[in-house]
Amino acid sequence: MAIAIHIANGNAWLNDLYGNHPVRIATTFHRFRIPTVAASNDIVMSEIHDVFPRLRFGFIEASAQWVPWIIA
Repeated sequence: MAIAIHIANGNAWLNDLYGNHPVRIATTFHRFRIPTVAASNDIVMSEIHDVFPRLRFGFIEASAQWVPWIIA
């Protein structure tokens, strides 16, 4: 089974926290990339692969520049 995770952020608190960042381009990175990276890290570090060995994940429309940071 595959689970697709789309880049998004429905967390109003986090959106408000980063919504007033002085560097405008940083607001997009912080609001959308940080939760995606954190979610992928949580999946990699969890035991879900032991419990469901055939389960697969895909991070859709999330770019890929951040992947080496969680693999290294």
